[in-house]
Amino acid sequence: MALQTHPIHKSMHRPNLFMGVDRTGALAVLLVTGDLVLIGMTKISFITAGLVWVGGFWGLRLMAKADPQMREVYMRYINYKKLMPASSTPWRQNVPGQTNHYKTGI
Repeated sequence: MALQTHPIHKSMHRPNLFMGVDRTGALAVLLVTGDLVLIGMTKISFITAGLVWVGGFWGLRLMAKADPQMREVYMRYINYKKLMPASSTPWRQNVPGQTNHYKTGI
């Protein structure tokens, strides 16, 4: 019996990006720049909105190049920060005055 192979298409595992950045980040930058333009309606607000647009997309592009799912990972880190503090190992020695989040004697 021959081994069956099935192709894995790029569209099934490629990250879903908008203009090369995360969709949520792109919408946030778009919302901020739109607010700056619509609320300010001055030359300075247009220039500031342009700088925020270019700078925001530049930063988001760098983030997407490093890891396309970095926003989701960071949001999960923020949610679990109190439960699982960043440390090298769960058996590390605590510094006096530092709280130990791990229960001992289980």
